[in-house]
Amino acid sequence: MIISKTIEDLRKVYIVEEPERITDFLRANPDLIPFLQEAPKHIYRIFGKNIRLFLELHSDPEEEWDELFIVIKSPYSPKKARDLMDKLGEEWFLDVLDKVGNRLCITEEPL
Repeated sequence: MIISKTIEDLRKVYIVEEPERITDFLRANPDLIPFLQEAPKHIYRIFGKNIRLFLELHSDPEEEWDELFIVIKSPYSPKKARDLMDKLGEEWFLDVLDKVGNRLCITEEPL
């Protein structure tokens, strides 16, 4: 029940692709929830508010792995977006990478 409420709260910030699959993934990886709750403040601080945030679950059944992606859809040029992603990594994500491992990734795509 707590995970379902958390997904509802996350959907206020993120556009959630395949919410049932992501709910199942978060049930198996509840330690990722604080990072998902914290990420938007860092992303908005660096990218500004003119973006959209998506949650997508990527899987490879043959390799037996799932990875949750925060996808930042932004209006920036590829160079500007890459610079902002580098800044996000330096100022926040690289510090949490050892805690989220290969279960959470952040990427940027054009709007």
